[in-house]
Amino acid sequence: MPHGGDQMCNELEAFVALFGELKHKVNNSPSTLSWLSNQKSDVRRLAYLVGESADKIRKNRAGKPERHQVVPPGFISAWDEYENRFTLNVSQILEAERKAGVEDFLAELKGVAVSRGKDVDSLLKEILAKLESHKQPGDSFNPLKDDPVSLIYNLLLTYEDVVREILPDDEYADKAIGAWHFFEGVLGLDHRGIYDRWKQVPELLIPSHALRVDPQPIFELYNEAVRCYVFGNRIAAISMCRALLEHILSKHYKIEEAGLDNMITVAEGRYKHFKRMRMNDRRKLANRIMHDYEKKPHVEDEAVVEFLKTIRTLVRDIPK
Repeated sequence: MPHGGDQMCNELEAFVALFGELKHKVNNSPSTLSWLSNQKSDVRRLAYLVGESADKIRKNRAGKPERHQVVPPGFISAWDEYENRFTLNVSQILEAERKAGVEDFLAELKGVAVSRGKDVDSLLKEILAKLESHKQPGDSFNPLKDDPVSLIYNLLLTYEDVVREILPDDEYADKAIGAWHFFEGVLGLDHRGIYDRWKQVPELLIPSHALRVDPQPIFELYNEAVRCYVFGNRIAAISMCRALLEHILSKHYKIEEAGLDNMITVAEGRYKHFKRMRMNDRRKLANRIMHDYEKKPHVEDEAVVEFLKTIRTLVRDIPK
């Protein structure tokens, strides 16, 4: 894996270790965490570190162009448990600790200001100015909290107002507005639809032991299916999901039967919980699309998302 991937994996490992220690401290009980954190600073500090680690993981995920991530042993189950049982309690502690941290910082800043013979406000302005000098345009955007579509449209409306009121004779500025309308009206660039579909896509968490078999087809096919779906090509997305389904069963589950229908039958015989995934329904949908295309089958967003979720489950459960 590239260096960046190694760094991310280390962060995931750190989360697993911190969360495991927190569960041990509170006897695996979120309610115990709530009251014990008020009495023991080490528990409160540990919950803060877990919350910070989880927030960093979420932000890194949200800013990635790919929708897959290789994860270390134990991460998937730890993350699922954290999301389902501990997020609310840890988040409350995290916010309280952040607020207390701000108050401590301001108190410390006051002491520094006094020692330098300055007032707190002027010293704070100096610090903020230094921080601002290192920022790049767009750094304030937070993909976890901000709506990129509204921001883009508001920017365009502002630009149109500027052109209309200040630059009415600027041909270049007017052409820029026309180019935007060209992408939307002629090429069908639907920012809201793209973003809404992107939010529906499940992230593919790949256990590290799956790397024993070349994982590149999974990386490439899954992300290609995601891109097709996000940009509105549901038919191509379903076709790629079918190819990926067959690849995973063959290469990672070692099922060598002829025909995907037979492979699914064998897989469901070996792993009883696979029947709940309705893989044959997904296969039949893909077959209708591939073989009866002249009938122009309609594919709903939900069908693509469910197929992607099926792939996610299969990959998550790849045997060691």
